[in-house]
Amino acid sequence: MTMDRKTRTTPLQSREVSDDQIRLLHDALTLMDTLKFSHDYHPVQRTDWQRLLDYLAWLCDFKRGGETVVSIAAEQVAEGSRFWISSNSSRVQQSAAHLRLVLSRLASLRKSSPARQEEVAEVIYSASITFSRLRVHDYCLKLKRFLINAEEACCDISDHGW
Repeated sequence: MTMDRKTRTTPLQSREVSDDQIRLLHDALTLMDTLKFSHDYHPVQRTDWQRLLDYLAWLCDFKRGGETVVSIAAEQVAEGSRFWISSNSSRVQQSAAHLRLVLSRLASLRKSSPARQEEVAEVIYSASITFSRLRVHDYCLKLKRFLINAEEACCDISDHGW
């Protein structure tokens, strides 16, 4: 294997591509082209507030996507904001407790130092991973299966050129 000095790239060894692989690639590219947005498409812009509510709902859902749904709404009241949480899960009380923890930590950040912000982010991160351990575990398994399937579909050890 030689190194091209001009572009600093290493050429890969060629590999035969089957007709089935070419057809799959063609089908995938055709589907992508069919589904891509037209040049006139302008997605609805979400406000920072809407994105915050979406992120909070995601953090308060403890299972993988689809099995449970958590929705969070906010109401402006004299004291500030009142948050409403609903879920199709029987664990809505646990989700509400996690939401209270996240919101209390975020509220403590008013006029705080970058070091304090980092500390609070770490607390929210750790608490959210612990709260959503079922979802984290499920996503890890899905990623592992995907990588195994991708490796099997794409190449053998001999194809790496090492």
